[in-house]
Amino acid sequence: MKLKNKFSKFYPFIIIAISIMISFIMIILRPKVTPDEIKHSIPYVEVKNITPKSINMIIESQGTIEPYIESQIFSEIMGPV
Repeated sequence: MKLKNKFSKFYPFIIIAISIMISFIMIILRPKVTPDEIKHSIPYVEVKNITPKSINMIIESQGTIEPYIESQIFSEIMGPV
């Protein structure tokens, strides 16, 4: 019993030491990262010469337009502005 009590004091230190050793081993044995080569591709663009001109468009519609939300605006001071 006395031997178990003596070692129980050192359990946190043993756990911390083992975790530090494992982390060092993981750092040492990690794979080396090689960056990928960046390839810049030239985009295909089609160019056209355009000229401005006027077009008459006829839009046929019917109905009424109503706002989704109505609000009223009041001035902070009552009276003529």
